[in-house]
Amino acid sequence: MAMQIKVRLPGATTPEVVVVNPGLTAKEGIQVISTKLKLGQSINDSTLVIAPTNKKCGAIVPAQTCFKNISFNPKTDVLELWNMPKLINIGLFFKEGGRFILRDKKLIPVDFSASLNKMIPTLQVSLDFAVDSEFSVKYCTAAAEANNQFQTAVWLNVNDSLEEQDVQTDGILLCYPIQKLYKVPEQTISPDHKGWLFKRSIKKDRTTNKQRRLFVLTNGFLYYFKKERDSGAAGVIPLEYYIVARKEKTRGKKFSLLLNLTSDCPFNLTECYKLQCDSENSIETWREKIKKQCVNSGNKKIFGVDLNEILQRKLEKAKYVPNIVLGTTNFLIKIPNGLDVEGIFRISASSSVVEYHRNIYDKGENITFDDINDPHIPANLLKLYFRELPEPLLTFDLYDKFVIMGNTVTENQYPEKIAELFIELPPANYITAKVLFKFLYKVAQHSEENKMGYANLATVFGPNLLRARLDTGISQVQDFQIINTICKVCIQYIDVIVGIVEQESDTLRASTEEFSQILETLGLNVGGISNNNNNNNNNNPGMNTEMLSQLKVQMRKLSNPTPNNNNVPKVPNRNRNMQRKSRGLGKGNSVGGGMMQNNTRSPNAGRARGGGGGGLKKANTSVGFSDRKNTGPSVPVENRKISNNNVNNRNNNNLENDENDNNNNNNNSNNNGGGGGWAIGKKNQQRRSQTTVTIESLQIELQKERQAREKLEKKLDDVLKRLEALENN
Repeated sequence: MAMQIKVRLPGATTPEVVVVNPGLTAKEGIQVISTKLKLGQSINDSTLVIAPTNKKCGAIVPAQTCFKNISFNPKTDVLELWNMPKLINIGLFFKEGGRFILRDKKLIPVDFSASLNKMIPTLQVSLDFAVDSEFSVKYCTAAAEANNQFQTAVWLNVNDSLEEQDVQTDGILLCYPIQKLYKVPEQTISPDHKGWLFKRSIKKDRTTNKQRRLFVLTNGFLYYFKKERDSGAAGVIPLEYYIVARKEKTRGKKFSLLLNLTSDCPFNLTECYKLQCDSENSIETWREKIKKQCVNSGNKKIFGVDLNEILQRKLEKAKYVPNIVLGTTNFLIKIPNGLDVEGIFRISASSSVVEYHRNIYDKGENITFDDINDPHIPANLLKLYFRELPEPLLTFDLYDKFVIMGNTVTENQYPEKIAELFIELPPANYITAKVLFKFLYKVAQHSEENKMGYANLATVFGPNLLRARLDTGISQVQDFQIINTICKVCIQYIDVIVGIVEQESDTLRASTEEFSQILETLGLNVGGISNNNNNNNNNNPGMNTEMLSQLKVQMRKLSNPTPNNNNVPKVPNRNRNMQRKSRGLGKGNSVGGGMMQNNTRSPNAGRARGGGGGGLKKANTSVGFSDRKNTGPSVPVENRKISNNNVNNRNNNNLENDENDNNNNNNNSNNNGGGGGWAIGKKNQQRRSQTTVTIESLQIELQKERQAREKLEKKLDDVLKRLEALENN
């Protein structure tokens, strides 16, 4: 009879259910798990472990033990696959009242080859920590524990494995609650660096006010205090869970850096800290000091780490594009029918399998995918990598520029305008974007089979490649259509865009040529970039005759765009409101009506209420007012006596609120009338002048668009000539 078991892969949070034969040994069962979960040969050397809980210490399963002889409950217990399981003592530890306290000591299995961060959930469950209880880990040798010399214990880095940190199985792992560190007095800390900074923090869409705090850096923790010699910290930042993403210059005179929480942190910590000071040298010193004690120093993690930080590592084969991007895209191109799979990038693979392969990348290892037959796995990894970049591929700095471009230019102008913004990208971001968009262009060419055309691919990748710096979700939703359109154009016209970029920027052209030589050395052909892209290279597979023809068709479409009435700039709302309001302003003949007592914007509301007013003709402008007892036709101003005081009393509020048409014009006046139709010559003249200015501005904008189109046509003609010369050769 078959047995259902729960298996949790390394790095995954939820277990998978697998059916095995009870007569199989643990080693044979691992091969069954590998086959059913499409893991290839990568887990064949793993060991089955019964996961520890708060009630059970867990156990290591011998390779030759049959499933029917394993002492576990298949319905409740979870089996895990570890590479190097060993037994070690753990315990809850902290210092209070000047003495050390050790509680709940127990012996459990721990994977010594995995990063300590992956073992945190195991320690958390074993010691029955609350879900929101954060802790860090210290290591104490057996001799120090025997002599009660816990002060010699050292802090462990969660980004490294226990094996890498020389942890011995006869020692003990001490789980130290971070809340206990808040009670450490400032004067008792031996700082690596210390100084005053301004701080802001973001957690769950809530941003704190800027506060000046005394920061003290020591042993992988960044304490901050309200004052010197404070008896307790206002907060403690465990740097092992944070990344120094970038240094930025604010709009004011202050310089700042950002600390971003890693995507795989097991605790509910503050998502982002923004630290500021007045000196550029000072903030640079802080950045270098912090960098040595946070995730950046781990030198292995891939996901959730800044692009340029990754590319500085020796493990990266290519200088400008991460290994994970090259590996996943090259595999999908190389595998038979890899780009024909329906729903590629849209359909998700098993989350636990994706997390398993992500864990391999984060350990500094590369994956060939040769023994994996599911294209959705590398596709999901590629999408996940770009989603978790702390700064998106197209950078925070260009987000507003892209959105403004999308709001102000027609779609026919997108390729040229996008190229102008691409020139501002760092070389690594530009070349990675070039590789990605060229690859997605290849995917879109198989849209009849995979159902993933330009628009679908843009919907999947757009929000991952372009987002606001501190996005609360609102701005991303508002700009969703613009972002998708930009991404769609980038995919569809990538050859046009890079042609313009590399014609205008010598730096990016030189970087691309260098990268092409690296690809040639590695024997890769990713996204149509291989060998080099010189015009005299007849054997360039990235520029074959078919692609040249497609490129020429695209450029002809751009140089002769079809008129699109939808792209005509619209009059801003405030001007349309003015136009609607001016309908109650007669020229020669007055129109009665005006503001209703209930909130309305209609200038003709007086017609709908009993108190519609009589107009006053003066020159070409009608002025009217009313109360409930006075309705009537319009008469010349010289034939009617009007009290200035009466007009002021009735209409003073209306004049003040005229410029704020959208703020619920509840103009009750001093009388209780229905509000008469009114307009003043000066106000009407202002409206006409504003309308004239609007028309002039639209004419100027149209002239700019024509000039931009002429410029684009000239550039495209140059590129077209070069391509025709290449085709003739």
